[in-house]
Amino acid sequence: MSNSTILMAEFLKTKRTATRRIAIASPLCLALMAIVQQGYFSLNLFNWYYVVFLPATFALISATAVNIDNGKHGLRAIRCLPVSQGKIWSSKLLVVLGYALLFCFLLSVAVVCIPFIFSLFGINQIKQLSIASIFLEIIVVFVTTMWQIPFSFIISKKLGVIFSVLVNLAIYFSGVFLELKPYCL
Repeated sequence: MSNSTILMAEFLKTKRTATRRIAIASPLCLALMAIVQQGYFSLNLFNWYYVVFLPATFALISATAVNIDNGKHGLRAIRCLPVSQGKIWSSKLLVVLGYALLFCFLLSVAVVCIPFIFSLFGINQIKQLSIASIFLEIIVVFVTTMWQIPFSFIISKKLGVIFSVLVNLAIYFSGVFLELKPYCL
């Protein structure tokens, strides 16, 4: 089996699962928060994004992708294939990275479009971010958090979905709490 065939099989396995729905629904939840925040949407979004929504979404996407194969018979159907497990896990990782990139792209589109929609109703942003800076921020955050996906694969495979989400959130919240200490400066 070629790598593209394995990649397509992994993509098709996630076609009607929670993996794809989570990748699309999370940016929409952040966009709904814009209604409450109004003029501060662009500024506050990135704080909420990388501290809460990004780790939770990446952990949930990874955990649901791993748990697709853990059905009634476990991994029996996959282990009998004439393909190495490394190729299967690599293609699963690429599919999840694609969904994570979709999540980041939808979020950047929301950050660009929501202030425009607000301006139609007379609500102006306190500080408008440029389109280039928004896409650069999304790319930097995505690249610096890609390590979380294989980490979430391992944790969700060994310990479960809830523990995977809790560990990822604890890592990010600890970074926020440590930033408040004087030795981080």
